[in-house]
Amino acid sequence: MPEILKNDANEMIPFLPFLAIPFAGYIVTWFKEFAGALMMIAGGIILLAFLIVKGDTGIGLIYGIPFIAAGILFLVHINKRSQLQGKHL
Repeated sequence: MPEILKNDANEMIPFLPFLAIPFAGYIVTWFKEFAGALMMIAGGIILLAFLIVKGDTGIGLIYGIPFIAAGILFLVHINKRSQLQGKHL
């Protein structure tokens, strides 16, 4: 069983700051989309790496990949919007 799923509070304490980084990226995207997207990607990568190092690869993928994917989609959206602003629809 992955360590993070066990009810051991000592295992959750080191995990929470790594989870806070990508969540903060979501909040930052309301004000600065590009910076927030980069925070989400970086936080997702850091979270994924932390959990892989702890030996919880499956949980790392479950928690890390959605943040990374959402950050990439934000960057794609920003790029697409900047391309469309020059065109008249």
